[in-house]
Amino acid sequence: MTAERQIRALYTAQTIPDLEPPYNTLHLKIYYPALYNGSLEERNSGQLPVDSSNAPYPVFIMLPGINTPPDSYAWLARHLVANNIICVTYSLIVSELGYISLSPGLDIDALRPANYGNKPVCLALNPIIEKLTELNQNSELKNLFDLDNIILGGHSGGGTAALYSANPEFHHGVKGAIAYGAHTGATTFLGWPENTVLPLKHDLPVMILGGDRDGVIAASNFRYGGDVIPQADDSWKRLERSFTESLRDNDNKHVLAIINGANHSSLCHPADTSTGRPFLDWPANNDEQNRQLIAELVTAFCQDATSKQTGSQPTNNHQVARLLESLSASSQLTLAKTR
Repeated sequence: MTAERQIRALYTAQTIPDLEPPYNTLHLKIYYPALYNGSLEERNSGQLPVDSSNAPYPVFIMLPGINTPPDSYAWLARHLVANNIICVTYSLIVSELGYISLSPGLDIDALRPANYGNKPVCLALNPIIEKLTELNQNSELKNLFDLDNIILGGHSGGGTAALYSANPEFHHGVKGAIAYGAHTGATTFLGWPENTVLPLKHDLPVMILGGDRDGVIAASNFRYGGDVIPQADDSWKRLERSFTESLRDNDNKHVLAIINGANHSSLCHPADTSTGRPFLDWPANNDEQNRQLIAELVTAFCQDATSKQTGSQPTNNHQVARLLESLSASSQLTLAKTR
């Protein structure tokens, strides 16, 4: 039979040295392209050989929202792999701030005024990159990953972690960050003045995505010194402030897109309403259509940020720019900006 390309995944685990057991173990799921040849071994074991025809592939690491299960992002992972981008999701249960929860691995201490910018914000990232390096050297996924071309993606608290963490000084190979439903507002309980927006400590390309129906961000307004206005219709203003105040101009490589009808959970499919704070969200419209738009924007950004010219610098965001241009006359975006 002719080999059939499929999207497969491998599970693995890694510990985080800076955390105490049992809350120090990452469980990774690595989505990759494979080939099904119909052999007895493949049918018996379920293990399919990798499709290395376009290897090495850039890598997208998805930082989850707090108490959001990684399978909520599986639909996006499959879309990325179909477009020749490896995707890594993970779960990490931690004990912090008096709660036990799924976490992207934030180091809360790194976000305090005295420490911000001096050490990594996400404790999970370097152990993940170390595990990928190990697999790239000696495993069934050998030579599959381009670890010089890593994009960090994140949702909610994981999105904030991705924005802060896209710094090659702390994480080798990172080329940019994408955040959905996340901003760089600093919480007052860590000692920041009210309505502080933290500047990012890097110049890498950034894409900030969100929806105009984000009830979770609106209901969290008080954390940053704002009024408690759970019915506000401009929850995305914090995302816009982050785009305007946290980033320096970067030849239009930075992108802000607010999606009409999307809410905080629009990135999650299926959404798990048993954990986290989805009960604070506002009803979304056109979720399937909006997920397709999110997938196209994320894919285009990853391809732009990891593609190479003859020299060593990434190309401009040509694909993202063309996509935004095609959407400019539609009703899908409430707001779109580049800088």
